Amino acid sequence: MKLESTLVKDLMQQSPIFVYEKSTLSIALKTMEKFRVEILPIVKKDFSVKGIVRKKDILKILAQKNNQEERLNELFVESLLKEPDKISSICVYPSMDIREVYQTMIKFNLREIPVIDFLWDKKLLGYICLNDIKKVFDLMITR
Repeated sequence: MKLESTLVKDLMQQSPIFVYEKSTLSIALKTMEKFRVEILPIVKKDFSVKGIVRKKDILKILAQKNNQEERLNELFVESLLKEPDKISSICVYPSMDIREVYQTMIKFNLREIPVIDFLWDKKLLGYICLNDIKKVFDLMITR
């Protein structure tokens, strides 16, 4: 595998983990813990990505006082959307070079990043993990 020819489609997980926009923060947190991920794409009914929810944002709510744990069952993930108009900056495409994806992940401090088909359609295809990209980089260095 050559670094300069490695694309997202070569490394992406094709079984995406996600939450619907009307899922509660409690469901999102349980899903993150079950699958050991730090972010989840928020999708609409048609599986188009609306944004992401980060575990650290949910944990900030839990850290606050006043029965915040109960609020996790009342608040929907869409209430935590980060810059929903910038979907292209938090998602990647199958045809992208992993070096470009790596830079995006570092810029936004993400361990995982959703993979979508096209900017105008935004259908969730899967996700790619920072560790998988680092493994490819390590292979290239050891050769």
